[in-house]
Amino acid sequence: MQGALFSDIDISDEWLSAYVSEAGSSHNASFAANAYAFANLMAHIANKPGYQRGADLRDYLNGTKAEPACGSCSYHNDPEVGQYFAFPVVAKIIRGSDWERYSVPRPNSEGRVEYPRL
Repeated sequence: MQGALFSDIDISDEWLSAYVSEAGSSHNASFAANAYAFANLMAHIANKPGYQRGADLRDYLNGTKAEPACGSCSYHNDPEVGQYFAFPVVAKIIRGSDWERYSVPRPNSEGRVEYPRL
C-alpha cells in the first residue's frame, strides 16, 4: 500500500492532532470527523431559536453552514441532483503506517511536471 493515493475529506491539523492523541493513530480519522461534524450540526440546529422537536430536519439544514473538523460543510437541496452535504476533498498518500496530504504536482517553468518518488 506504500505510496497509494486516495481521496478523502480534509481534516484540520488541530482536529487531527486531538483525534490522534485520543485514539492513538490517524486510522478512521475521516469517519470520526464526519460523525463529529454531523453531531455538531445537529446540536447547532437543536439550539436554534424556534426549533421544533420532531420537525423535518431538512427544513433546518437548508442554509445551515458549519465549520467542523473537516472544514467548511454545508447542506444543499438541488432540484437537479438532489440532497447532499458539500465539504472539501483532498488527495492523500500512504507513507509508512500513516498518511499525509498529497500536493498535486504542477508544471514547472518549462511546462514539465516532475512527480515525487513514491
